[in-house]
Amino acid sequence: MAYLNKQDKFKCLYINIEGAQAARENVRQGMNAIIQELASRAKIYLHDDYLEKNIPNLLDESSYISAFTDLMIIWHYPQGIQKEVIELKVLYSNLEKTISKGLEQIDEYLDRCAQNVGHLVIFDRRVSVTWDEKIFCKQKMYNNKSITIWGM
Repeated sequence: MAYLNKQDKFKCLYINIEGAQAARENVRQGMNAIIQELASRAKIYLHDDYLEKNIPNLLDESSYISAFTDLMIIWHYPQGIQKEVIELKVLYSNLEKTISKGLEQIDEYLDRCAQNVGHLVIFDRRVSVTWDEKIFCKQKMYNNKSITIWGM
């Protein structure tokens, strides 16, 4: 997180979503736990209280379709609403296979959320690989959808 934020190019937060696991079958309760944690971390680390002030508006009934994605961020701002669909993958062995599987999944998620732009984030947890090798960003068209692939 500090490495990415230091570059002043991205805003990155680490959040613990274990609280949402306790909700199990209750999507509303689980999503609320995630949003609460995200709002808390954004205020502490990014000095941004938008989420905290707008939590009641973020979990209306229409946003629950996004529960089928790894992460969908809905950002309300004066000019409208921005929606970002994000698929999260952990790299276990082969980067190309991980990207291929991730592209298939995010393609389905984008269809469900009626979006044509998304992000695929690949987490490389190997200690033997430097951060400079792990971090990358590339664009890919997949089934007429624009996917940004992030390595970290």
